[in-house]
Amino acid sequence: MPENSVSPQPSDHQTGKEDASHVLIEYGSYACAPCRSAQKVISRVLKNFSGDVLYVFRHKPLTSDPWAVPSAVLAEVAAKHNRFWEAHEVLMSRAIESEKDLYAVAARCGIDDDELKAALEDQELLDRLQDKGDKDAVEGVATIPTFFVNGILYEGPWDEMSLLEALDSSVAQRIEQTAREFAGWAPLTGVLLAIMSVIALLLANSGFAEPFNAWLDAPIGLQLGDFSYAFTTQSFINDFLMAIFFLVVGLEIKREITLGELSELDAALLPIAGAIGGMLVPAACYLLIVMNADEGLSGWGVPMATDIAFALGLLAMLGRRVPLSLKVFLTTLAIVDDLGAILVIAIFYGHGLNPVYGAAAAGVFLVLIGLNRFGVYNIFPYAILGIALWVCVYASGLHATLAGVLLAIAVPSRPPVNLEGLLAQANAVFKGEQTKDTDADLKDVIPSHETVRALDTIHSRIEDPAHRLERLLEPWSSFLILPIFALANAGVLLSGAGINTVSIGIVAGLVIGKPLGIVAGCWLLVKSGRSSLPDSVTWLQLLGAGLLAGVGFTMSIFISNEAFATEALVDTAKIAVLCASTVAGISGLALLYTILPRPKTKSTSGG
Repeated sequence: MPENSVSPQPSDHQTGKEDASHVLIEYGSYACAPCRSAQKVISRVLKNFSGDVLYVFRHKPLTSDPWAVPSAVLAEVAAKHNRFWEAHEVLMSRAIESEKDLYAVAARCGIDDDELKAALEDQELLDRLQDKGDKDAVEGVATIPTFFVNGILYEGPWDEMSLLEALDSSVAQRIEQTAREFAGWAPLTGVLLAIMSVIALLLANSGFAEPFNAWLDAPIGLQLGDFSYAFTTQSFINDFLMAIFFLVVGLEIKREITLGELSELDAALLPIAGAIGGMLVPAACYLLIVMNADEGLSGWGVPMATDIAFALGLLAMLGRRVPLSLKVFLTTLAIVDDLGAILVIAIFYGHGLNPVYGAAAAGVFLVLIGLNRFGVYNIFPYAILGIALWVCVYASGLHATLAGVLLAIAVPSRPPVNLEGLLAQANAVFKGEQTKDTDADLKDVIPSHETVRALDTIHSRIEDPAHRLERLLEPWSSFLILPIFALANAGVLLSGAGINTVSIGIVAGLVIGKPLGIVAGCWLLVKSGRSSLPDSVTWLQLLGAGLLAGVGFTMSIFISNEAFATEALVDTAKIAVLCASTVAGISGLALLYTILPRPKTKSTSGG
């Protein structure tokens, strides 16, 4: 984030001590009712700090109100007469709704009508106030009012106590913001996976191999009296924790199908064609290489998969050089690829079907669908039945992770929310609290139990259950489950590594077959006239994205565990996946770095 977006500038409107210990910067508009409400809070905050705070106001006129910019112009004219804060206080205490209102405030601030009229026709001033350079979009100012506390974007409540706490605990605020930015860094999941994989390899090939393997084989389970049931640690991770990962993947796919890039078939055709080619060609490459081998034919699914975290994380490392359309293409392709991998695992890598538990799993799934159809939006029954579904799927012989995908299908989504209606309802709730004691200021009202419950209901309607569940589980999946999976599965003995048909087939499939399949699938669709390349995307860029898709890692390692019967072949496959993913990732990153144009630098200034 640019420095001038969070630190006072000479052109800013400031009040308070320049060397104050605390700084509060606001982007606001005089036509914004929340800004006017927040101004009362800010006044109390400034009084509480007894002058040890510098308050900065920057214009962000509300585009939907015709009097927002004229009001800002009036304040700028008042500033020329050293009366900005007088005009600011008046404009924040009332709404300008007509020319008569505007000139009345101007007269109150000692501004001549002709001077204001000339300023309203000053195009340079109007452009600056309306920020034609789109500076605020770069700085992250999406809504108004937006606050920066001690140089950091403030995302907490706008009440007095919360702002006071934020101003008075800048260290905690910085730590929280740093953690949030770090968690939002696109390549982070891939970096964590890489680190845990290296740790697993070091442990497996060192003097710690024995205790490491003992940990993987340690029992985890349930014991009630004489009844006990246990997994090994590795089985618990691969069968249970990864079911949660597949639930998140299923929810992501569902979101894309209902609201995202896959909701419009015409727009999704190209990445769908690329994903199909990117699955079929690697599998064909693998089968051609191992066709005459004594074993390994069952591993054809290993080079089909793309690790979405690694692929998108590597693409994000190129920053603004990557066209948005290429990001959308690779994201959509990776999601379709995930769907293909799920189907391959479910259909081809089960362990024999137990009809009784299979029927039970189907019954639980039908109950979940029934809850969805009858509009049950409380997530609790889905969670309970989801556990039962996992038990039945696991016992049926189908792969247990399929339960996560089935649950994702059943969890309901809702149509987009009517924010206008919910906003009116929330205002009515708060006004209802205030009218209980007409002498009380709203800041002194303690919300009743009924009010809190009503606000909870409003909040629950803003976000549909499927998206809420995805939002809650996604950090656990990305920052805990996937790294633990890498730790438990990437630890293979390098001394036993060798080159054979299985390893050659996997490397060829991921490094060569994957990008060629993606480009070939897209080329065939474009040649058929059904689609065209996205704007600003070239065939060479598509090849670079295809190489990044050759980073199989998580999904490929997962399929390796299921595809091969012997530990030696599993280890061979995992080493091949690690090598192929490294080569594909570096090659794709290098190619795109070379061919993508460098972004033009954009200068910004405060105000």
